[in-house]
Amino acid sequence: MGTTMDYTGLNRAQAGAESDSFTSRRYQQFASHIEGSGKRVLDVGCSTGRGGATLHRLRPDLDLWALDCVPERLDQIHPGVYSKAVCAPAMSLPLQDACLDAIIAGKFIEHLTVEDAELALREFRRVLCHGGQVLLTTPNPRYLRLLLSGRTVTGGAHLSGWTTGSAAALLQSVGFQTVFVEGTGRVSILLGRRMPDWAYGSYMLGAIRC
Repeated sequence: MGTTMDYTGLNRAQAGAESDSFTSRRYQQFASHIEGSGKRVLDVGCSTGRGGATLHRLRPDLDLWALDCVPERLDQIHPGVYSKAVCAPAMSLPLQDACLDAIIAGKFIEHLTVEDAELALREFRRVLCHGGQVLLTTPNPRYLRLLLSGRTVTGGAHLSGWTTGSAAALLQSVGFQTVFVEGTGRVSILLGRRMPDWAYGSYMLGAIRC
């Protein structure tokens, strides 16, 4: 069943998407984890392509594709960063089966309901080749500092919260195998992997299509 959520409207109203100071850092992490050269990579929730420009600069060997549900943001992408731009929801990708080698989705999954997150990941699996990578980043609802402050990762355009365990379980349930979890926050990005769940302000999860 298709979603009735107005994702375009919700994300259009989130002006901070265009000024996130961590965007470049996230894409530097993506660049370090995409294996091999000449890969076809879909940038899900690419917005105006600020992160994609960083990835293109660091990995000019990659064939980058853009995906966003807000058309005017795609219109602002600088020419030459992506070879293809698609305006569509992640739950219904207008792409052929097994046409991609990797998918990156920075600060994306929390913008979906739990049900639509599952639909999106099933679509990711469909369009990835066997052994293809998916790299996700998301804020952590179990982050100790967040809990102590009484705040939450949900609200506004953030419709769901994903612990490292719940995100890994969802990926596994739709046909992915988790490879690693590492920090993407101000401190955890320096400490890397093998930390307790509460230590991640936000994190990257890497998985392989089975």
